[in-house]
Amino acid sequence: MLSPDYKQVALITKNSPSWQANKLNGIGGKIESGETPSEAMAREFEEETGVITSPNEWVKFVVLIRESSYQVNFFYLVSEKVFGGHQEDEEVSIYDVANLPENAIFNLKWLD
Repeated sequence: MLSPDYKQVALITKNSPSWQANKLNGIGGKIESGETPSEAMAREFEEETGVITSPNEWVKFVVLIRESSYQVNFFYLVSEKVFGGHQEDEEVSIYDVANLPENAIFNLKWLD
């Protein structure tokens, strides 16, 4: 989730999997049976931040597919709600897009 001026982003400090431990990543997770990708995004964002959103608010901007292995749907939402999140098991914080910390996972570099 991005701030309305696109200058700040909500990121999560991951505990697992091990290759992501203590690194910042986007907020999301796995699609459960019967869910659409956007429903999963809204559910995961609420579970991890406490911020309620609607699946139709999330904009899918890319789908990464590795044949016979995985598919990852990437979404964004621009909203003032970015400032209302809280942490659960993993810490959620707001970061400047133009100045991401060194522990940001390598695939977030496109943000700046």
